[in-house]
Amino acid sequence: MEEQTIRFEQMNETHIEAFQRLIYQVYKKNVSAETIRNKYNSFIDDKEWIAILAFAGDEPVAFAGNIITPMIYKGQRVLSGHLVDSMTSPTFMAKGLYTSVVNKNIELLQKRGVQFIWGYANQNSEAAVTKKLNFVFQHRFTAFGFDKGESFLSKVRTKINYQAAQKRTMRVLNRFEQTEAFKGSLVSNEELVTIDKTPAYMQYKFKGGSKVYLIDGVKFWINVKTHLLIGDIEYEEKAQLEKAMKTFLDLVIKHQLGKVYFHAIEPSEIGDVLKSFGATTVNSWSLCYRNLSCDFSLEQFVVAFGDIDTF
Repeated sequence: MEEQTIRFEQMNETHIEAFQRLIYQVYKKNVSAETIRNKYNSFIDDKEWIAILAFAGDEPVAFAGNIITPMIYKGQRVLSGHLVDSMTSPTFMAKGLYTSVVNKNIELLQKRGVQFIWGYANQNSEAAVTKKLNFVFQHRFTAFGFDKGESFLSKVRTKINYQAAQKRTMRVLNRFEQTEAFKGSLVSNEELVTIDKTPAYMQYKFKGGSKVYLIDGVKFWINVKTHLLIGDIEYEEKAQLEKAMKTFLDLVIKHQLGKVYFHAIEPSEIGDVLKSFGATTVNSWSLCYRNLSCDFSLEQFVVAFGDIDTF
């Protein structure tokens, strides 16, 4: 069969339907136009979508995008690019398209003064980003799971009507909802390079359905999906965290709200506390980055689970 010519286009509103076709082809999942707009309509002033879609004829065959994200280190701020939604059609694998769409994203980022690019890599993409795209492996996350809040009944509720089960969980948590600024567990350490969780950034993240709940003086950033996903926890002392975690997990068990998941870069105090309550652990994604022009000490670069684009 004759090789098809591939063309690359910077994504905008007119490409949404093609992007939806590619997502379904790769993941067999329908994603709404609203979800796509919420992700790529950046919360910074520049509303241009930093994303590349590859076509073979009229068919979308590969994609990679970036969410431009503010980073802070010792009081100084730069822009970074969070690499997201990298995918290739199964019929166009092993043709170098993944490398091409990511490199074209990097060209767009450099034109806009973005100083480094980063992302969460799974077992399928880790080798590609480190060996072919010159990303640096930074950390591997550990996933913590707590399943005492899952019962036969909770699984049946979720299977029969996911939306109703989700609303039930949120009704239980609603009395803890709060609107004060959330900084998370990382930003207080100025020796770390981390995301600047400005009000604009958190408002952007809340479009995905996550909320912050105040339990025993501790702020839990949670997204209620099929399970309860803890994006990050803001607290002052370990004893305070232990008390709040017990209250939270007792609530989950009492109302059978399902499994609880949290991902952290180890070692972490939050991870230690979760393990003390019986959480199971498995290796999760890796955090990788590529320095474009940044003077920050990127070996100190860290992010939280909630910073992943799908949270």
